[in-house]
Amino acid sequence: MSEKVLISTFGFESDKIITAIRELPFERLVLVMGKDALKKPGFIEVKDLCDMANTTLNKVYVDVFNFMDCFKKITSRIEKEQNNDNIVSVNASGGTKVLGDAAILGSFHCGVQAYHCEDDLVELPVFLGVRFEDRFTEDQQNLLKLLSRPRSYEEIRDSTLGIRNISKSMNELKRRGLVDEMAGPVTRYGLSREGKLVKRYI
Repeated sequence: MSEKVLISTFGFESDKIITAIRELPFERLVLVMGKDALKKPGFIEVKDLCDMANTTLNKVYVDVFNFMDCFKKITSRIEKEQNNDNIVSVNASGGTKVLGDAAILGSFHCGVQAYHCEDDLVELPVFLGVRFEDRFTEDQQNLLKLLSRPRSYEEIRDSTLGIRNISKSMNELKRRGLVDEMAGPVTRYGLSREGKLVKRYI
């Protein structure tokens, strides 16, 4: 029988995850966190709430400052739950920005719904059931491949990939945080850390 599983990033504070617990339907909670959070009052509060509600609490330990470690472990856990036919959602509110970004990108990659909690619960725009590469136009995919090393606008324009609308594609990838603009005598464009990760999957 399938379960509704909430995978949530977690730092030291419990406020944001309690908002998610209150607003989202789930039967099992998976916290993605650093080991140093175990003895913090926030974790103990969440654990006590799960115990009182007779809800199973699982933990996935990550290096909360290492994007690749967070991304790999989050996507691995999502895929494990999906392979068991469970219904997965992700709360990307707690912990470091690195951890939150990895959770959002992991949700994006695996096609599961993601949320962010501040005072209110916000549903993030993840396209469910769509292949990862389908979330980028052909021009955007070609631009990501081309920018494996930094290039000027002229180098991009003169490439053999035939990118039709460089400015539009560049602006969208920059908006998503996948391309960085590098100042200098000649402005160059290159992949951000997240952009390099995305490129591996298209």
